[in-house]
Amino acid sequence: MSKAVIRFLAVAVTTVLAVALGYMAYLAVDVNRRTVQTVNVSPVTADVGFSLDAMIFYREALVLKERGQTCHVLVQDGEKVGRGESFAVSFSSAADMEEYLELESLRDSFALVTASRGTKTDSATLRELNSKIYGVSRELSSVSGQGGLVSRESEDKLLELMLSRELCLGNGNEISALSDALKAKINAAQEQSPAGQFIVAEKSGYFSGLADGWEQVINLDRLLEFDFEDYSAAMKAGPLSIDTDRVVGKMIYGYTWYLCTVTDAETAGYIGLGKDVDVVIAGDERTLEVKSKKYSADGTQVFIIFECHMPLSDISVEREQRVTVVSDTYEGFRVPNEAIRVEDGVTGVYVLEGIRAEFKPVEIIYTGEGYYLVSGSDTDRDELFTNDAVIVGGKGLYDGKVIG
Repeated sequence: MSKAVIRFLAVAVTTVLAVALGYMAYLAVDVNRRTVQTVNVSPVTADVGFSLDAMIFYREALVLKERGQTCHVLVQDGEKVGRGESFAVSFSSAADMEEYLELESLRDSFALVTASRGTKTDSATLRELNSKIYGVSRELSSVSGQGGLVSRESEDKLLELMLSRELCLGNGNEISALSDALKAKINAAQEQSPAGQFIVAEKSGYFSGLADGWEQVINLDRLLEFDFEDYSAAMKAGPLSIDTDRVVGKMIYGYTWYLCTVTDAETAGYIGLGKDVDVVIAGDERTLEVKSKKYSADGTQVFIIFECHMPLSDISVEREQRVTVVSDTYEGFRVPNEAIRVEDGVTGVYVLEGIRAEFKPVEIIYTGEGYYLVSGSDTDRDELFTNDAVIVGGKGLYDGKVIG
């Protein structure tokens, strides 16, 4: 990588660190100013029902590479791959793959430089770029400060903005030189780059790097014909082991998927055959049709298959899931247990209004684990209101008390 690229990256990193330090200083001042902890509230829903241990099955097939090869996947987990599209490339050695990745990195850098060279160089554009750089830097520092991972896309966006800013500042010759240097490196690397073997999708589907061996055990067409004993036998046998030297991942075809569970007859009685039920699974709520119910020989247990035609937001979730079949839904403002107070027999919460604590009566709608859903309003500010700063914990509070 050229010195110019390194210099621009160093400036970007310095900017991110400066914003992060400023943000941390602000937080320190804010914590010192306030003597109580608050949480901003907004309306939410709570789905209540009963839990089941279940398994997810798709129409799927393993993706294989040649034994002994090193493979690089070109798509993200859950990304759609069109028929005939290359979604992975394998090499005879790890060194060959590293050369390929270095070439791709050079091409990415060249694309950023090329994009930046189309920037206007007037003062209005410079002000806009400064604003965008500040916004992206602040976002990166916030994500990093909260322990999150900074995405490659965000880093590239910041670098492109800073290259564009350099162009606005009159450093066009340096940008041109950087472009020429990258182009020369790419041409040289292309001559030496080893040829990889691309893996191409035979038909359209979704790639997942999470292969677990059940793909070789449960055939979807056969699954739909399983009785209780068939499914129990398959679960007892378990999945086949994955040959990690050959398996790259798997392809998932179509939007339809199935959720399978075994439960007791009493619980199964609440799940009507042919009915639609709402199920919370891996953070998503989906409506599933009860496709089949197969009883054990003694009638005490039931094997149930649910069908859904809307994919999960992340199809690469673990196959084994603890799901909730929704029986009731409650709506209200979610507040921690420690925020609820009883003043003169009236249940309510204290809200920080400016520098004063204000008591607002509430009605408890639902009691959850560590929280309550309570009543509120989106029109009357005398009631608990969206984005109110509810005071959590603290002692000696009263209506009108000055805080901090």
